[in-house]
Amino acid sequence: MKICISGLSASGKTTVGERLAERLGIKHVSVSYKRDVGSNKELLALLKSSKPEYAKKFDSMVKSMAKGDCVVTTWLSPWIIKDSTLNVWLYADLDVRIRRIMKREGVSRESASKYIREKDLLTISHFKKVYKIDVMDDSKFDIKINTGRVNTENAVAIIALSAMLMEKERFG
Repeated sequence: MKICISGLSASGKTTVGERLAERLGIKHVSVSYKRDVGSNKELLALLKSSKPEYAKKFDSMVKSMAKGDCVVTTWLSPWIIKDSTLNVWLYADLDVRIRRIMKREGVSRESASKYIREKDLLTISHFKKVYKIDVMDDSKFDIKINTGRVNTENAVAIIALSAMLMEKERFG
């Protein structure tokens, strides 16, 4: 079983992915450009540069980590993991995502708003340039969950049930 979770910045990908993997007793594959480069400023600079070799190396690493049963939480996972069981899009309105960044990063509303808008635009542009993929095209997804309205535990339950239904023969 491979569950791919995608969504804009601060939509809940990592939080939901961690809890889902824990609940299902499977591996969580969660890597991000930000963890690789460090600061928000460095991340934005990397996205502005849109280096195809960096992106392709990064995504190759994600693919190699996504072996066996796992939950993969990256922007591109539904496009790069070809044998996924379930593709999930998490979303929340901009205000919810700004508040999450404020809390997580300990920054002002203005700073969080500026960062999230710039990061989303740069990331969307980056993947269009490097892969010709429109990450806002939701046709790749089996389910979409508004994490501004559905709490983490309920999102996890919805995804777990959906994945089990997709693999009926495995779970009886």
